[in-house]
Amino acid sequence: MGKSQSPEGILQSPLKDFLRERKERDERKDTVDWEARRRERIKAIASLYDDIERWLKPATDDGIVTLKRRPCELRERHLGTYQTEELDLEVGHARVEFRPESQLVAGASSRVDVVHEGQRVKIVHLLGRGWHFLLRDEATGTTRTLLVTDESFSDFLQDLLDDRELPEE
Repeated sequence: MGKSQSPEGILQSPLKDFLRERKERDERKDTVDWEARRRERIKAIASLYDDIERWLKPATDDGIVTLKRRPCELRERHLGTYQTEELDLEVGHARVEFRPESQLVAGASSRVDVVHEGQRVKIVHLLGRGWHFLLRDEATGTTRTLLVTDESFSDFLQDLLDDRELPEE
């Protein structure tokens, strides 16, 4: 220890400044309206499911696809425990699950994972920008977003469910 210590000891150092900043940051976090964030999250998830149901209505009306919402419970550090829904999509023998997740992605207010036969794709809600697929390019290791629209959802679902075997040459 090259510096002499004051009677107050080490707390007269940059550590004291750091601790003060940490305390102030935590106090600012405490002013966040977590209840409002929880309501926004539940509302955003319901809105995504409403869109999916609307886009698939012709197929559900014809009995091609079955959609079913199920209650689920999430537990998060700041939001506490709350109820929301999962969405199950069934077509033939295939099942696709839309599962809200408590782990968020930086910059997103909500996250829903789409799960099908071991595949998992994240959909995130970006405030003011709507729902986006998080798409990872395995070759470059980069991730990009794609706005969830009726068209992008249609393409996504077809790619996800396309398990046709390629003809042999």
